[in-house]
Parts: sequence; structure tokens; C-alpha cells
Amino acid sequence: MNMYKTQQHVASLDEVKEVLKKRLGNKYPMEVNKADSGAKKYLTGNTYDSINLKKNGYHGLMVILVPPTAGMDYSVIQLVPYTPNMVIRYITQNAGILDSLIFKAIWGSGKEFYGDLHNLVLEEFEAKQVDNGFMNSVKQMVKGKSVLDE
Repeated sequence: MNMYKTQQHVASLDEVKEVLKKRLGNKYPMEVNKADSGAKKYLTGNTYDSINLKKNGYHGLMVILVPPTAGMDYSVIQLVPYTPNMVIRYITQNAGILDSLIFKAIWGSGKEFYGDLHNLVLEEFEAKQVDNGFMNSVKQMVKGKSVLDE
């Protein structure tokens, strides 16, 4: 997962979607996924609205605009890789590295796909990538800061 802090406030996921459509056109299929509500969101982990982009059955990316908290004059965008095809996801999660190597051989590298979206967020939203590693977050919390305050 990559996290980006924008220089300006991004109003909504629709604004992100328009930028994606303008820059990418129909290069990658795109669908908006609404967050689950109530207790279901805790069971599924689907707590935010997202835009799902797919390169193929093996390479996909969720674009999430994290809702701002009070006093934030910036926005946070997350890019979360995922495997769009449920069968392939199940096999790679349960059959080990050998199967994921086979799928990578079939569908190729996702470097261009992930790179396109990384560069798009940096350029279009004047964002900078934030180190969101667990240990960095713990260090910042001990200091009384957020990783986004940098």
C-alpha cells in the first residue's frame, strides 16, 4: 500500500475519478466501489469508497481517498494493490509462491500499471509519498506526531 499526502484538499472521490478518466482514458477498466455500512464494513474491511482499476485478472489497484479529519488542509490518497479475480486471489493466497510465479508469467509484470498510477497521483494532485511503514508510525506516535505531519 502506498500513501500520498496532497498539497491541496481533494473534495471527493468523484474528483479523483475525473482526473483518472482524463489521464488514463479507457486504458484500464474502472469501477467505483461504495463502502459497506454498519457492522458489515468491519466484517469485510470495506470501510471507504474506492475506485478499482484493473490491468487484468492478476493486477489491480484500489484508489482510496481517506476522509479528512478536522483541521486538515490536505488530503490522503491510498493506492492499494489487489488481485481482481477472486479465484486467482484464492489460489495465490492458499497455494503458495509457485502459483503466484505462474500467474506472473501468464499476466506479466504490473510495473507499468502501478507506475502509471503512482506518477499520476504525484503529478495531478501535487502529492508526495508518505512512508507509512508500521515502525515509522510507531516512532511518530511516540513523538506525538502523525506520519502525515512531516
